[in-house]
Amino acid sequence: MSVHGANRLGSNSTAICLVYGRLVGAAAARYALGWQGDGLSRDEIAREEGRVFDETLRGSGDANPYEIRDRLQGIMDGSAFVFRTGTGLRGALREIRDLESQAYRNVQDPVRQYNTNLLHVLELDSLLTAAEVIVTGALAREESRGAHTRDDFQGTDPEWGKVNLAIRQAGDGSMQVQKEPLPQMPDDLRKLFEETKA
Repeated sequence: MSVHGANRLGSNSTAICLVYGRLVGAAAARYALGWQGDGLSRDEIAREEGRVFDETLRGSGDANPYEIRDRLQGIMDGSAFVFRTGTGLRGALREIRDLESQAYRNVQDPVRQYNTNLLHVLELDSLLTAAEVIVTGALAREESRGAHTRDDFQGTDPEWGKVNLAIRQAGDGSMQVQKEPLPQMPDDLRKLFEETKA
């Protein structure tokens, strides 16, 4: 059994999804039951509504969001697929940031209800952020592991097996990368690994 994230490429992915789906689902339920709210102020909520409805729904950008999405897909397929290099990832990051700076926040359909054009533009915001996170993490992880293969850093570094990369977006929009130690593995999960090794 492998849990390094690469089994989506192989036949074990269904079993892993079932096992970890149950574990994650139970943990998510416990978290949700204890959640005390997100602490967002009314001002923060109003700012987000303004971003969605004023900047996007009534936006006046001249870049076609569908073309931006196609270009983003090409960048990710070309430079951030399974086989990666630092040079390719740095180029992809520049291109993603260029796409983010373009005026794609415009919606042709002005209605709020069932507006798939608005949803597409909002999804594009999220896709651009996710792409930047993926590429930033791939650049920082100078090793090859699972489905992350760096042609310029071949081989697995045991030190990377002890940490996760946490990437957070700062107030200025930049991505901040931190190494965080892996939490202690629960006993029931550790037993599964020991059984697999035996």
